[in-house]
Amino acid sequence: EGRALGQEIDPEVHARHGSTPTGENALVEVGRIASLLGREKAARQAFSRYGQRYPRGMLADDALFRLCALDIEARSFQEAQRCLARYRNRFPAGVHLADTVLLEATLRRDFQQDYLGAAKLFARYLAIGSGEKLEEAAYGQVMCLGRVGSPDFAATAARYLERYPQGKHADEVRNWLHR
Repeated sequence: EGRALGQEIDPEVHARHGSTPTGENALVEVGRIASLLGREKAARQAFSRYGQRYPRGMLADDALFRLCALDIEARSFQEAQRCLARYRNRFPAGVHLADTVLLEATLRRDFQQDYLGAAKLFARYLAIGSGEKLEEAAYGQVMCLGRVGSPDFAATAARYLERYPQGKHADEVRNWLHR
């Protein structure tokens, strides 16, 4: 299955374009298409092959991040954490850096019950992330600090409510503060 999807595209494109941007992009696109079609094995092979052929390629960070996401989708959480750490080590300024921090925080909170470690990672995400995921990260930090009984809980919860007074979790955070 893994070979079938990209077999027609990858060898032909690679033979004609080799290490050009077209050849690199085609291999990542094979992985993206396979992933969209739910063909994990084919996607994993394409992204892994990209990493082997183009370890310093223009899409190397994207290919590795997508491998990490596949580990999460497959519920291989320990492998996902290793992959996310590998991403942060290889690409400390990578396009997906903030996302790797948020995913790691979520894995620590939800699957390891490492609430203090997760709270620190949520805080890091809040410092480097952007967009709609900020509220979820702020909520994650509040929840984790509450779980460990941190003295920073009340101030962090108040900060969440200040930023997101009508937020998705605002009522829950208010309830936690008034307990």
